[in-house]
Amino acid sequence: MLPQLKKQEETSWLADCYSQVLQATTLNLVTAYKNFFALRASFPRFKSRKGKQSVQYPQNVKLLANNVIKIPGGIGEVKAELQKQIEGQVKTVNISKTPTGKYFASILVESEVDRPTVSTVGNVLGIDLGVKDFAVTHNVLLIDWV
Repeated sequence: MLPQLKKQEETSWLADCYSQVLQATTLNLVTAYKNFFALRASFPRFKSRKGKQSVQYPQNVKLLANNVIKIPGGIGEVKAELQKQIEGQVKTVNISKTPTGKYFASILVESEVDRPTVSTVGNVLGIDLGVKDFAVTHNVLLIDWV
């Protein structure tokens, strides 16, 4: 439906936006309605332009030298203050604007990290935090049945 909406006169402003941003926003809206109808969340609310705003770029975002993020769709290169050195392939970037006018970027990367192996032998301690009792523990001995 998005290509048809871009061609209509009253919604022609959608053509100014990067297509994958529109697809990501539509996917977020569909997820919100699915959660509502599955009784996991309340009805999706209208988000005012005066509140917090955010946009998601699911592809083609590049990290350049000197802490610069290259964002597609006519935005171009944006200088950034990175908290950590980013290692791995950039998957998604969420850019948020607070009501005070500050911008923040959240970068999701995929990296090749060795995952720890799960042990199936030894002792396990289960802890259940509750209201009646602060913590209830249960010891379990795992035995490898190979």
